[in-house]
Amino acid sequence: MKTCLCSLLFVFLLLNAITATRSDVCDELKCGTDQVCDREAVECVNKKDMTEGRPCQAHEDCRDDHICYDNHCIFFIGRHK
Repeated sequence: MKTCLCSLLFVFLLLNAITATRSDVCDELKCGTDQVCDREAVECVNKKDMTEGRPCQAHEDCRDDHICYDNHCIFFIGRHK
């Protein structure tokens, strides 16, 4: 029982450490106003380059004629600004 509890505690702490480091990546990069943080590539990407297949968090991360679907930018004919 003690071993199981220790194992669960270790897994819990490991997951917390992983999620904490992910959010720090974008904070450290300090992307500009016309840039988006790409967590997978660990770089700032110009918003105009956020086209088909690029990872995203929200529609605003993608180009104006793309939307964020399933965490990736896809072309969407109805979204123009």
